[in-house]
Parts: sequence; structure tokens; C-alpha cells
Amino acid sequence: MVHKSKFKIQLPETDLLSYLFGTSTSGIEIPDQPIWLDAGNPSRSISKRDALAYIKRFALGLERLGIRQGDVVLMFTPNHIFVPIAYLGTIAHGATFTGAGTTATVSDLAYQISHTEAKLLLYHPEYASVAKAAAKSAGLPESSLYWFSDANNISNETQGWRSILAPADEASKHPLRSFDHSKVHKQPAVINFSSGEQYNGTTERVEDKVPVTLGRSRNGGLASSLYIMHMGNFSASLWLANSDHEITHLQTAPPLLVMLSKRPEVASYDLSSLKDIICGAAPLSRELQNEISTRFNVLIRQTWGGTELTCSATTTPGSMNDDSGSTGVLLPNMECKIIGDDGNEVGVGERGEAYLKGPNVCLGYLKNEEATNNAIIDGFYRTGDVVVCDDRGMFYVVDRMKEILKVNGFQVAPAELEALLLDHEAIADAGVIGVPRSEGEVPLAYVVLKSPFIGRLSNTDIQHWLSSRVAKYKRLEGGVIFIDRIPKSPTGKIQRKELREKYRIQAVASGPRL
Repeated sequence: MVHKSKFKIQLPETDLLSYLFGTSTSGIEIPDQPIWLDAGNPSRSISKRDALAYIKRFALGLERLGIRQGDVVLMFTPNHIFVPIAYLGTIAHGATFTGAGTTATVSDLAYQISHTEAKLLLYHPEYASVAKAAAKSAGLPESSLYWFSDANNISNETQGWRSILAPADEASKHPLRSFDHSKVHKQPAVINFSSGEQYNGTTERVEDKVPVTLGRSRNGGLASSLYIMHMGNFSASLWLANSDHEITHLQTAPPLLVMLSKRPEVASYDLSSLKDIICGAAPLSRELQNEISTRFNVLIRQTWGGTELTCSATTTPGSMNDDSGSTGVLLPNMECKIIGDDGNEVGVGERGEAYLKGPNVCLGYLKNEEATNNAIIDGFYRTGDVVVCDDRGMFYVVDRMKEILKVNGFQVAPAELEALLLDHEAIADAGVIGVPRSEGEVPLAYVVLKSPFIGRLSNTDIQHWLSSRVAKYKRLEGGVIFIDRIPKSPTGKIQRKELREKYRIQAVASGPRL
């Protein structure tokens, strides 16, 4: 059977900017109260009216810079209050936005520049060395690099993003591109990267129309006139200090809830203003959900989705108080087929892989028709997640068919880590799995050493070697275990299920943590 959302909405046939700000061209009618605040210095803020003005100035500036519709603008920066300006300004101009996480290595970023054919790189000065090295490797001229931070100027940099901004009076009168219905399903507004072999496994294209779930939560705040605190890099002390601002709504991942549960200093802060927490990006146990809900008297709603789904596919609706550990019901206009091991659809209460269809499903994978055809079948995206849907229409994620690991909300491909490990002169073979920790899943490697190196290298030697070559969240925090042979199928595929069972037995024998 096909599960269909109980909620149907009419998607507005308009561009994203008109949806967020209305059809006003002057911006005079738009409220002037702050919507984006700097968590480190809340006196620094941007109002909705100023946001529209900045966005128009950036969009016109891109046009005058020679960036054409369909060109790609790449952003490489921590979060700050001007990030949504460049994001929305890029889309308003008709260009395509792509963002790189600050954990990206030079090779990661160089690949993203090349694969997307980015014409402009906005980089934070803190990551200048990585940005410049990556651009050089990818053949992007230095004239296409602009530092991008919330500072007014950087003394040792000559080319800042503010130099792109067109004069305010000219931008206010300049018409933005009109909504082109013929390009809605063809030209991507955003190219999102998740994980894969050497960072390049999946590059999803999101179309330029108003989706059921807005691609960045800060834009949701724009549409609903909430104000949003922006934090560059997560700091527990800074986050707790912002309790003075009586934050009411929180969108987060399980590691933050683990912090609220375990850190003693939390008791020193007044979090009574919190009304609602939406938690996603990784599995959240029913026990932790209910512990935090009871302790802070707050409603916790889980959500489930993925990059290919423009964030979410399900969530617990409205003020519904569900303590079952469910990820909720299908979002508006969505459908789901649950396919069993035999390839047939299963019924209510039965396990199977979720196939999802809806207006928030991505267009496909960039320059990878084979991957697109394998992942999106008759409009249904194959998630790789094993789910159960009960008679209330509530979904539960019970397992994962995909080999991708979820580490603090980031996706990690075991094959990428295995390929890197095999570059080590001492390693003959390797297999990577995810293992549980209180903060979530972390990578662990089973390693086969070449004969001459047995006894000469320690587990930590391998960990340290890999740590210098990967982003922090890809490090082998689960450890390294030496093994005589990596179990494989007759076709050579690593049998991760067997490795996971081996780890489970070892963990039971040695205690709660290996």
C-alpha cells in the first residue's frame, strides 16, 4: 500500500524571495524588527527590511560581476548573520548556490569547485589557506575568490564580499528575475553535498520553487517572522548563555540533547522558556527524548529525512505530544511506499525500505545519471532506511540498509575511509563500521596489517595517521581493531553485518564500551 500524507497544501507558484518577503519591491511595508541575531553579540542583527535590501544588492552585484543565471556560487564559511543574504541573493539572481562545510579539506573543496564548475568562491578569512589552495588546485582564478565574514573589513585582504554589493538606491529599483515556470523542474537552485567516495558520492540538485520544507531553517524563520540566533561554531557555554534571550523553539540534533542530559552546568541556566524542540539528523532514542521532555517540561518532536529530501519527510505534527520515539507522520503532499525484502509493498506494522515521493525530493545527482536512476524510481526516492508505519500513520526508523554512517548529524561513507586506510603502506585491507556511543554513532575500523608491520604499529598509530587526512567527524573515534581477514562476499563486497556482529560480541565480552 502507498501511505499518503493526511495534509494537502497548494504550493504557491512563485519564486522563493516573493514567498518570503511578499511582492513588495520597495520593502517599506516590511517589518523592521530584528530577525537574525549574532549569538556571540546579540546587539548585531539584521531586520527583515534590511535583509531584503542586502539580498537585492547582492543579486544585482552578482549580475554586474558577470555571474550568469545558472552559474554556481560556492560558500565556505562558518555560520553568521550574512550567510542567508548570500544564499538568498544567489537564488534571487537565478544562479545556483552550493555550500561547503568548514571541516572540508583542500581536496574536498577542490573537488566541489571542479564538480559544480563554481564561478565564485566566498570564503571565511579563518579558512583562507584551505580556500586558496583548493581554488588553485581546481583552476579557479584568485580574482573569483572573495572573503566572506560578518566583519566590515579585513585589513590584510583586498577583495571582500561587500565589494560585490550594488548601491542600495540602484538595487531597490532593479527588478529581480521573474518566475520562469519552464525552468522549475530543470534548473537547480541549490546543489547540496552529502557523503560518498572522497566526498563526491552525492550532489543533490534542489529545484527553485517553494518546497514543503524550506531548505534552510533560517528561511523558515523569515516566512514566519521568528527571530533566529546565529552561532558560528557550536559552543555549549555560548548556547547556554543565550538562555537569557528566552529562546522558545530549538531545531537540533541528538548530541545537543545528550549535552543537556549529561553536563552538570546545565542546571545553572534557566531554560524554562523552551516550548518546542525539533530533533533530527540522526537517531534519537525514545529514552533520551522522554528524559529531556520531562526534565525541561518541553515538547520534543522528532523528524526524519535526508539531504535528498530537502531536509525532512516526516515530523510529529503541531502540539501533538508523542512519547513513542516515532519520527512522526508524512509532511504535506508526500507519499511513501514501504518495500519488503521480497520486493513487494508491505502492510501496516511491517518492516521495509522507505521509498518517498513529494515536491521536496531533489532533482537528482549532479552529472551522475546512473546514481539518479538507481535512487529515484518512478518519482520515489529510495531512502535506504528501514521503517515501520503504524495504524496512526506514525513512522519509526528501525534500521538502515545504506552503508552511510551518521556522525553528529554528518554523513560518513565507510568506503571513503577504507580507501584512505589502504593508502597506508602497512595496511593490507580494512573495513569500517559505525558503533554506538552515548553521543551517537562513530566510525571504527577493522584493519589487516601487512606481515612486515605486524607488531610494529599500534591502533592509535593508525588513528592518528588517518586523523590528519580527514575532517574531524570522519576520525576513527570508535577505534581500530586488528583482524586477520576482512569478511567479504564472493563478489568482494565487505560483509559489514558480520563485522558489526563481531563488534557486538567483543563489546559484550569486554563491557559496555570497547
